[in-house]
Amino acid sequence: MVFIACHGGQRRIAAGKTVKAVVESENPVGECGDIVGDCNITVGSDPDTSGNYWGRGVSKQFDRQKLAGLYKVLNSDATKNELADLMCGQRLPVHEYSVTLWAEGEYRERQVRLQMTPRLYKDYGCLEGAANFVFQRTVKAMDPGPPIDYGYRNPRTGEHLDTSRFAKELPEKPACRCAQPQ
Repeated sequence: MVFIACHGGQRRIAAGKTVKAVVESENPVGECGDIVGDCNITVGSDPDTSGNYWGRGVSKQFDRQKLAGLYKVLNSDATKNELADLMCGQRLPVHEYSVTLWAEGEYRERQVRLQMTPRLYKDYGCLEGAANFVFQRTVKAMDPGPPIDYGYRNPRTGEHLDTSRFAKELPEKPACRCAQPQ
């Protein structure tokens, strides 16, 4: 399922028409057509990315196809196994990760956001760190382009701030406190 969310709600853009709808498709990328303006694209069932801190800045080269690939990777058995390993072998109930590409705006950086449905991170203490660790590493590995220079300046000196280092940073591997056998 793909959502294309513009200021007025979820929209589908295809064949030159704009209609208010949710696009269901086996090939979500092909259904969207060209997107013009400040639109967010969500691959998955949940375009609501509020309530979590999982986000990562991406380059202009991170496109809809990369987003669809990210969705597949994050919802794969390999990712479920990696999360279980990071959570002391604890397997999660059935869930889905939705990913949203936030368009760059005048006061907003281009980034990918992650949402888990249902919101299991509220009930599993080790999940937040583990999911963030996997998400950040996966997005960084899939983003082919250089970081965007937004022209930030040091407010004291007016000098250009090089923010490219943020594209290289990753969270440390979380250390979940697992019960040790006696």
